[in-house]
Amino acid sequence: PGATIGGMCATRCSGSLAVRYGTMRDNVINLKVVLANGDVVKTASRARKSAAGYDLTRLIIGSEGTLGIITEVTLRLQKIPQHSVMRKEALWACFAMEPSFEAMISDVCVPLSCLAELISRSKKELDASPLICTVIAHAGDGNFHTVILFDPSKEEDRQEAERLNRFMVHTALSMEGTCTGEHGIGTGKMKYLEKELGTGALETMKRIKVALDPNNIMNPGKLIPPHICF
Repeated sequence: PGATIGGMCATRCSGSLAVRYGTMRDNVINLKVVLANGDVVKTASRARKSAAGYDLTRLIIGSEGTLGIITEVTLRLQKIPQHSVMRKEALWACFAMEPSFEAMISDVCVPLSCLAELISRSKKELDASPLICTVIAHAGDGNFHTVILFDPSKEEDRQEAERLNRFMVHTALSMEGTCTGEHGIGTGKMKYLEKELGTGALETMKRIKVALDPNNIMNPGKLIPPHICF
């Protein structure tokens, strides 16, 4: 509900219609980005395809503000589809079940061949929990979401919500999936990155971060686990 174009680019986000329209990465032609040293960089031309140099557009998309600040986005435009009020209000209907509770919204993504098993195993765990849990899935792209409502005044409820989130993440990773299909890493899922990508990939990400932001001023403490970066 609070999505912005810049935020969608920063987190490499998508939605329930990504199977039709693609993710944010598929819909951005180029970006203008301010780097840590103040340089303004345009990441690509407007050509439909290009084999010219590194793909800086896709490097920045999903970097969560750790490599630069996105100031301009050139998008591929789509015809505006007919909206469904029912779909639009579904999230608020989940929150309304317990208005005083907090919501933990989490997502994982797996190969399509594993989605049914992921949902089955996760739903069994969610149904057995005392917390209120709803299930949302993007059947076309293997993305699976939950909204977990818990009483913020009860530490045991918060821990149970965290346990359910961990269960879904580890289940997805065991199926060669990812800890997040579209919500991003931030700080909450950094602890899963090493298991998903391996130390070598994280060290490579660190080298890119250090090259573009040697003083660690761009959204420090996000995305790359602190024991790897700085």
